Amino acid sequence: MVRRRCFTIASALSLFLCVATAVLWARSYKRCDELGFVLINHKHRDKAIFLDSGLGQLGARIEMGELDDEYVPGLSYSSRPPNPRLPATTAFWARHNFSATKLKFDWMTWRRVGLPHWVVAGVMAILPTVSLRRYLKTRSQSGHCPHCRYDLTGNASGICPECGSAIKAS
Repeated sequence: MVRRRCFTIASALSLFLCVATAVLWARSYKRCDELGFVLINHKHRDKAIFLDSGLGQLGARIEMGELDDEYVPGLSYSSRPPNPRLPATTAFWARHNFSATKLKFDWMTWRRVGLPHWVVAGVMAILPTVSLRRYLKTRSQSGHCPHCRYDLTGNASGICPECGSAIKAS
C-alpha cells in the first residue's frame, strides 16, 4: 500500500514537471529565463549555479573561481528576449539543441550542459504513462466488463447483462 502511494505521488510530481517543461518550452521562444544561486567565497572559491530556458533548450551552468562584482550572493532570477542569432552549425547534436561546453580561464571555470525541452518532457512523461497503463489494466481486471465497464459482481452466466458481450470465466 505504501509502495503504491509513493508510486502515485511520484507519478503526479512527474506529470506536473512534464507540464511545467511544456509550458517553459512554449515560453522559451518568447522569453529566456534564468534562475541562479551564487555563493561568494565558499571554501576559498566563488561558485554560481544557473538553470536557464531559452530557444527550445533547458540548460544548467556552473561557474567556479573568482567571480565579478556583478554577481550578487543568493538567489536571482532574470528574464530577457531570446537572441536567435546563434552560429549555424552542421553537427547533429547541436542542430537538435543538445550542448555541452567547458571553458577554462585563469580565474574561472565555466561549464554548461543543455538539453532540448522535448527530451526532458518525454522523460518526465514516462512515469505518468506507466501509472495510467497500470490503472487501466487493473481496472479492466477488477470484475467489470472490458467493453462497457459494467460491474459483473455475482454474474455467473459469462455474458454481460449490459452490452451482451461474452466474458471470460475467472
